[in-house]
Amino acid sequence: MLRHSVSGLEGAHSVVVLHDVCPLRKPYAQQMEHIGQVRSLEGNIINGYESFNSVAISKDKLHLLSCTPFSSKEEQVDKKELAFEQISRVS
Repeated sequence: MLRHSVSGLEGAHSVVVLHDVCPLRKPYAQQMEHIGQVRSLEGNIINGYESFNSVAISKDKLHLLSCTPFSSKEEQVDKKELAFEQISRVS
């Protein structure tokens, strides 16, 4: 994904890279591996996962560079470490 997105940035004079945690909402999921809790668009707590995303914006295009889904129920998830690894990889 990263290699494909970066090739679309060739020739860009400037690029803005954004890193953000976003919910992956699964409101109808009853049982999924390590399903956690996230907020719905209405602000209610529902089932879902979180994802750490990196996107590049150049001129009038948005390029998804990396997406790492994770669950707050997984015991070994360190959000800071996950973010640092992805930011380093994307940079």
